[in-house]
Amino acid sequence: MNAVARTGVKPKVRRRPPRPHLLSELQSRNAGRTFLAMKTAFTGRECGECHACCVLPYIRGLRKARNTPCKHLKSKPSSKGCCSIYEDRPPTCHMFECGWKIFPDLFDDSWYPPISHMLISGGLFPLVTCEPQHPDAWRAEPYYSQLLQIVRSERLPPMMIRTGGRTFWLNADGTTEPVK
Repeated sequence: MNAVARTGVKPKVRRRPPRPHLLSELQSRNAGRTFLAMKTAFTGRECGECHACCVLPYIRGLRKARNTPCKHLKSKPSSKGCCSIYEDRPPTCHMFECGWKIFPDLFDDSWYPPISHMLISGGLFPLVTCEPQHPDAWRAEPYYSQLLQIVRSERLPPMMIRTGGRTFWLNADGTTEPVK
């Protein structure tokens, strides 16, 4: 049974190539935002119903605690999404990289956060953050074997897992050690 059939949640994926005028608009922005927007344009993946990045991580610029919905998260999306301060959001939000959106070759549709109950974020080290209600989601299949495969392939730096109040490294042999 695939993830969509199991959960009833379908990720929003556009399968058409980016339009030329979109690329020129993206290139006029600063380099970091251009890269992220272009990756999203090329992968065709969009947030859809997902708001994991507005709930799971700590957001310094907003003093938002982990595992709490952002106070700017709207219940009904508009054309700008679900953020009521989208145009003026802090740099932390602006530069956020959702692993599911920008790495489709590593994370297939089953990794869509509402399906997997995990958020993959980029940065110095890839970080997998589990929803508090699903602290062992990373250990479920197919996720665990795929995480080990990624760690063993060395395609990414070491993998960090955050579940509940714990953050630890996932080693290539499947063992974990606390992040100090």
